[in-house]
Amino acid sequence: MRKQEDQKRLAAEKASASSSKDEERDKASQKRSNTSAAVLAVQEMEAQRKARRAAMDEEKKRQEEEKQKLFEEEKRKTEEIQEVKRKAEIEVQREAKRKQFMTEPDPSIGKVTRLKIRTPEGESILKAFYSNQTLHDVADYLFSRGVDTKNLVFLQTHPNKQFADLSVTLDSAGFGNSANLLSERKAL
Repeated sequence: MRKQEDQKRLAAEKASASSSKDEERDKASQKRSNTSAAVLAVQEMEAQRKARRAAMDEEKKRQEEEKQKLFEEEKRKTEEIQEVKRKAEIEVQREAKRKQFMTEPDPSIGKVTRLKIRTPEGESILKAFYSNQTLHDVADYLFSRGVDTKNLVFLQTHPNKQFADLSVTLDSAGFGNSANLLSERKAL
């Protein structure tokens, strides 16, 4: 009987030890589970923080792009306004020149030279000028007709001459009563 009691006691101790081991395993498992849950919670918070940061960075980038877009649009509008003003000023200048050249020179007042002018665009224009007028006046006339006169030079084909100095009078250029004149743009 004692043997049986010893066996029962041993069995109870084994069961108790086994139960203790199970409890320890459960506690360790619970601890690992709690640690894993804490790690997961930290990882989740970190992921949320990164997502918020990425969203903030994306919003900041979008705002900067929008600001740049608005700046470029404003700049384009300003340039357009300046271009319209520049064209209006040129048109006012052209109109003033047109009025200046509305009347043909009177041969009874002074010597007249008739010019056949070929524009850089290939248009032929016939126009009379007083012989004491300059090539600058001829350029002004072309300007009044809508020709871009920037960097303009005049050429005579017979005899071959180039006139870069626009202060030369038609008489001193040797045009006489009539002449053919080519106008070209200087290569820069």
